[in-house]
Amino acid sequence: ATELQHYFPDLRVILIDRLPRCLGTLPASAAEYAERYLHSHGIHTFYGVEYAPSSEAFWNTLGLPAGADITYDMHRVYARNGFMPANTLALRGPSGGGWIVTNSRLQVCTRDSHDRPAHVWGGGRIFAVGDCHYGAVMARQGSGKADDSMGMFLIPPVPKTALAAVRWARVACRNVVALSRSWSLQDARWPPEAGLFAVSLGPSDGIVAWKVSCVRDSGEIVLVGEAASELKRRMTWPDNSDWLVDPSAWLVTLKEGIPAGRVLLESLKSWCCLPGRAW
Repeated sequence: ATELQHYFPDLRVILIDRLPRCLGTLPASAAEYAERYLHSHGIHTFYGVEYAPSSEAFWNTLGLPAGADITYDMHRVYARNGFMPANTLALRGPSGGGWIVTNSRLQVCTRDSHDRPAHVWGGGRIFAVGDCHYGAVMARQGSGKADDSMGMFLIPPVPKTALAAVRWARVACRNVVALSRSWSLQDARWPPEAGLFAVSLGPSDGIVAWKVSCVRDSGEIVLVGEAASELKRRMTWPDNSDWLVDPSAWLVTLKEGIPAGRVLLESLKSWCCLPGRAW
């Protein structure tokens, strides 16, 4: 929406969301920053509104009695795992299930009625990571605490991001080699890189947050403005492809470049081609 508004300033752009605010998975401060940007650039927002294109009242609420010329529906993700046996696919999850279930070693498993991994499928030689994955590993029955909502997971829900997928892909590849040599397999963990989000707000503004988890309003903003926009660009189109192979390098750079004073180190400033402070 922000890029459309920037490059086509005569467009009337409207955002709706059934959630109470934008950027629902990021800290509230990130949503507030983004909302200020949207309002200052003439982008209208409506929250707590369900998309109902056949409803006249819906369009009247948006101030578009004749409807919109173009609509982009991006409110959910869908599993595309129909090639897998049904008993390896979750009954729950985003958009009603269909995601591949694995154990903590990322081996594809059959699932029970609660999407817990039961038995390894394909002799334990098939692994799954990335967008096809359930995004979490359920704990065995009775292993969690009744008063702990996270106790039902061995690995809590992981965002479907490239950095998280690369981290788990490395674990899966090690386990493929280990399996071929009869070594012990490695357990995956919640990847810390999954908590790093870069959001662009047009070509020269943005937000970078880290330490985001599956807990609502977790994490903190570490970069905004030009610095965040440049980091988003570098993450999307890195000059050094090695960064894609080892996503932990992003965390190392951020940790080095964001000390208590919120000032970028000279090396990171140079890397981002920035003259001064990022705050």
